[in-house]
Amino acid sequence: MNRIQKKSIWRYSLLSLSIFVSIAKASYGFEIGSGVSAVEDGDDRVRPAAVIHASTASGITNRFLFYGRDFGPVKERNYVLSISKRWDVGSKTWQGLVGGAVMADQTEITFPNSPADNTSYTSTNFGMNFGLHWLAYETKVVQLKATWDGYIFPAGTGFIFLANARKSALGLMLQTQF
Repeated sequence: MNRIQKKSIWRYSLLSLSIFVSIAKASYGFEIGSGVSAVEDGDDRVRPAAVIHASTASGITNRFLFYGRDFGPVKERNYVLSISKRWDVGSKTWQGLVGGAVMADQTEITFPNSPADNTSYTSTNFGMNFGLHWLAYETKVVQLKATWDGYIFPAGTGFIFLANARKSALGLMLQTQF
């Protein structure tokens, strides 16, 4: 991954965070959390992932999903950043969300005996996300949520290396409110 590719990921992250912070200031209250997920992205294989979550009292939600794998000389890293609107579905324990997402898939191939053949690339794509979250346990300080998030990316808008146009994540998150 080169310097320009790293800058792009950070640029999307900072843009999303700045939008989130400006909305959070206006809504006087927010929640933060993190957790683990199992991500399936079109190849019937489930990969472990980390999730960071922040949400305003008005229901604007920002999520960052990170996962990857190493196999032989190949190193894959996947990042999904979303900003969504959340609302209650039927009761306070069920919530739905819908919004936009940006995905960056990075692949780096390193050959120790042939450094000239090393290569890396990043494909970026914009899409939508949908989710359903269930509040499984709640105290005055912490909440435990079970989550399902689906991401859809139109394959035609990505670069040539884009291999997956959808992702689905099942997760558990621990969060607190301020």
